[in-house]
Amino acid sequence: MPVSARSGGVVVFLALSRAGLESFKFLRREPGFALWVGAGVLEESEIEELWAEGANVSIFAYEISANDAEAVAGAIDTIKEHHPHAVVWIEYVAPDIAFAPDSKTLRPT
Repeated sequence: MPVSARSGGVVVFLALSRAGLESFKFLRREPGFALWVGAGVLEESEIEELWAEGANVSIFAYEISANDAEAVAGAIDTIKEHHPHAVVWIEYVAPDIAFAPDSKTLRPT
């Protein structure tokens, strides 16, 4: 049986931007989700707020660019060390899509 939040496992979401964070906020309504984000995605107050809400949030000590396959692969390796049996979802934004100024919506470039 595949590991899932519903079956009691952990699903880890690697958010690479604020838009990814907003997707996680929607998904985390289901118990068993964990969020990992690169440095600089969240303000300290936002991290504290998520922790206060009971969210399972881990922050990398470095930034992770969605365009840096090596950095993303390294992040996945680190996540798998901490959650060896978890399903890992990775935010992906196509190269021809950019974030709108409010950082919560996408628009074609």
